[in-house]
Parts: sequence; structure tokens; C-alpha cells
Amino acid sequence: MKPWAFSQQKSVKLPSILADIATAYLIYWLADKVLPSKISLLAAAFYIFNPAIFINSTFWGQVDSFFTLLVVLAVFMISEKKVSLSAGLFAAAVLMKPQGIIFLPVLFFELVRLKSVKHFFGNGRYWFGHCAGHRTSVFVWPGAAVDV
Repeated sequence: MKPWAFSQQKSVKLPSILADIATAYLIYWLADKVLPSKISLLAAAFYIFNPAIFINSTFWGQVDSFFTLLVVLAVFMISEKKVSLSAGLFAAAVLMKPQGIIFLPVLFFELVRLKSVKHFFGNGRYWFGHCAGHRTSVFVWPGAAVDV
């Protein structure tokens, strides 16, 4: 096999690796707002070189990286005071893996601090219903998601 050839195995694992890199960058960006730059870089390095993260996407090619990216993006959007996008990303994360509900208290307490809980749950219901509708249309009505 030629060393420059892009195998099918690499193409399956590449999206997870890119999601891990994007998550590490977001961790750096979030930490850089409140911490010195060196500590922010260290936080991102701790994430990207964590053996569990590294093995999960690099060797196994699992898609848990996308779930993590959605959760970190939801936190990032809250820090940017974009509550609607945060609600949508959180709903997508919960629909991707139900374990995402464990992050609800973290997001909830930040929203209490921002005094926008009512806004979050209103948008959260919309996004959750919207995402759930598209997710079930793929399984219940074959071809329905293509027409959308």
C-alpha cells in the first residue's frame, strides 16, 4: 500500500479526530477568557492527549467526539450569551446520547445566573421537538427526511 493513499479506515476515523481537535480548540478558547494563556493551553492539551479521548477516536473510531463537541459548543454559546443556539446544541447532544442530560444542572445554573431560564426552556422545547421529529422521520417514514 502506498503511504500517501487514504484508506477507508482512516476516512472513517478522521471525522472523530477532527471533532476532538475542534473540541480542544473550544476548550482553549473558553479557558482563555478566564485563565492565563498558558493554563488555557494546558487545559486543551489535557483534553486532546487524554488517553481515553485519544484511543476512543484514533484507534476505535467512535463518534463520542461529536457528542463532546456538541456539549462544549453549548457551553460556549452560553458564555457568548446565545441562549437559543445553546438550547439547540444541548437538545442535539441529548438526542445523540441520552447521557447528555447529566450536563443539564451545569447549563441550568449558568442560565439562572444569566436570568434567562424561561427563554432557554422555550427554545429547548422547540429544538428538542424539531430534532426529535427529524430523527424519528428517518426511522418511521423512510424517505421523509430526504423531502425536508
